[in-house]
Amino acid sequence: MGKLFILLGIFLFVCNHLYAQQAQPIKTASYYLQKSNAQKTTAYAMLGGGALAVGVGVIWASDDVTEHGIFNTDFGVKIILFSVGALAMVGSIPLFVSARHNHEKSILLSAQFKGEAISQKLVTNQTLYFPALSFEIPIK
Repeated sequence: MGKLFILLGIFLFVCNHLYAQQAQPIKTASYYLQKSNAQKTTAYAMLGGGALAVGVGVIWASDDVTEHGIFNTDFGVKIILFSVGALAMVGSIPLFVSARHNHEKSILLSAQFKGEAISQKLVTNQTLYFPALSFEIPIK
């Protein structure tokens, strides 16, 4: 009897997770713009931190070169600091690209007012403009 309850509980748990539909949140232009700004801030922080680490590593290593000569092999921590800084700078590039992509997505999803042209060639030979709400929804 206990095994039956355990199997029934497992069955209900599995069915609940397999067949329940999850509601997907609607991603608006403000969502993509906020995401873009967060990624851009992170990318600038990584770029600045990496440049700082590279600079500190180079300055620290150059002090040893002037004291002990160019053939000094004791650059362990300095090379690691330089490498981590360089990797952080390189790692900021995909964040900049992703931030730009999300910014373009937010522009595509935003609604805007623009003037639509109607030409009235039957009555007069002029073009009239009327305000219209337009928005684009990218379909991929």
